[in-house]
Amino acid sequence: MASPKGALTITSSRLRLEGVLLPSSQHIKHALTNLKGIQHGRASILLLRARLNPKRRVGLLTNEQVKQLRTSFSNASFSTENVLMRSFFLSKQRLYEARLIRGVRLRRRLTNRGQRTKNNNKTIKRF
Repeated sequence: MASPKGALTITSSRLRLEGVLLPSSQHIKHALTNLKGIQHGRASILLLRARLNPKRRVGLLTNEQVKQLRTSFSNASFSTENVLMRSFFLSKQRLYEARLIRGVRLRRRLTNRGQRTKNNNKTIKRF
């Protein structure tokens, strides 16, 4: 089966955004949720800004549409993937270094916000 004229030619018809490969068979709205920090609402906002159809499959995006998606992604006001994971790591590290009770419980993989641990959360305590 021949690909449409101007279709994106990436290995195995997959698009890479923020270091994550998006599956070519999914609709672009659902494929964007594979990125950390993007749910359906934010995916809809990104696609509206890029003027893309949310029902369009990732493998059928043209180079022009990919450029529009990348520009709307770079102009977004929210953090995703690496920036988000880095901020989570730094906040946990701050708690560890200050030797706060939250940091100690995070390090020991115990519950952290006042949940009961006598009867519940056995799987968390086991590891």
